[in-house]
Amino acid sequence: MSLLPKTSKFYYYKSFDGEGLELDEQPIPKLGEKEVLVKIHSVSLNYRDLITSSGQYPPGNFDKLIPGSDASGEVAEVGGAVKDLKVGDRVTSIVVQEWLAGPIKPHLMVSSLGVGVQGVLSEYRVFPEYGLVKIPSTLSYDEASTLGGAGVTAFNALFEGPTPIRADQTVLILGTGGVSIFSLQFAKAAGARVIITSSSDEKLEIARKLGANEVINYKKHPDWENKVLELTGGEGVDLVIENGGAGTIVKSVKSLRLGGTVAVIGFLDAANLDAEKTLTQNILFKAATIRGILTGSKQTTEDTVKFITLHKIKPLIDKIFPFSELKAAFKYLKDQKHVGKVVIKIH
Repeated sequence: MSLLPKTSKFYYYKSFDGEGLELDEQPIPKLGEKEVLVKIHSVSLNYRDLITSSGQYPPGNFDKLIPGSDASGEVAEVGGAVKDLKVGDRVTSIVVQEWLAGPIKPHLMVSSLGVGVQGVLSEYRVFPEYGLVKIPSTLSYDEASTLGGAGVTAFNALFEGPTPIRADQTVLILGTGGVSIFSLQFAKAAGARVIITSSSDEKLEIARKLGANEVINYKKHPDWENKVLELTGGEGVDLVIENGGAGTIVKSVKSLRLGGTVAVIGFLDAANLDAEKTLTQNILFKAATIRGILTGSKQTTEDTVKFITLHKIKPLIDKIFPFSELKAAFKYLKDQKHVGKVVIKIH
């Protein structure tokens, strides 16, 4: 085995104006007894990284905050008390490092990578042993890097609520980003019917090839909630994977069957604030359940890996950027050109 380097290059937010990513270098710290040094191979980007970079998502108080939460890599060194991992193991990071199982608690959120604690856009990073999950040999490092945020969020939204999705049910998915595409793949693997929306016929065609039963171009159908009701015989869907925010939340609720669920996985549109005025009434008359999804615990991450392995699911990667082109990758994500995930290859 080659000798480990003494330093590691990393990116940090020099400013939070959307243009502040800078490259730097720092010594690799000495490991604690229960810590693991990971040689980072790949990092996938999330919308949260984008809004953090532009100051729309409050970060912790750091001199140089490293972005990114979803990494995969190879164990390069282990502390003396590490039990379950060894040098050479292939691993992925848990987004909220201290969230090991059960419901999320407020005090755990401060351990969220790239916001509450230092992120993963670094050549090497030290993790607590419990902050990592082994990845299957069926996934490349690039593919495995997409699991922690997008894959786990989709799994949580579909299967960990009070009414997990079943084969006889219908799921409406908004958009074709990372969580949306995972939701499509997972819902189809579970046997559910899937309706998906996008503003691009080209992106919708990709969704069809991945198994979407029905597609809706919301530019052609601005009242797309009525199209959803039409496609479901007036009944509505069992679950909506919602990421639009104020501009789409009411339409999502209107798309539900009586007693259906909206899983809110994020927000993109904050412009239509008037929509919130009618939200309460629509929730009431649909007897709807609204769930906020904040990725998932270590247990959920492990369950996601098992599900992907069992169903032989391959994460959809739109484009891979080298480490040196991180700024270009952020711009690509901001321009919403992607279907699936955008990945940074480090090693």
